[in-house]
Amino acid sequence: MAIMTTSTPASAGERARLRKSQQGPVTLAVATMRRADPDRLSPTALRDRLYNRLTAFLMTVERA
Repeated sequence: MAIMTTSTPASAGERARLRKSQQGPVTLAVATMRRADPDRLSPTALRDRLYNRLTAFLMTVERA
C-alpha cells in the first residue's frame, strides 16, 4: 500500500501529469512563426507557409 503525501501523485505508481502539453518540433515552429508574423494567420495558412519554407530549404540543401 502506498503512502499518500502532498507530493505523491493522485494514483500511486503513476507519474504526475504536466498541465502544459508536450510540444513537438512542428508546434514550436508554428509558434515561432506566429510570433514573427503580426498578421496572425490561420493554422492552415501557417502550415502552408511552413511547408513552403521547409520545401525551399530542403531544395537548397539537396543542391549542395
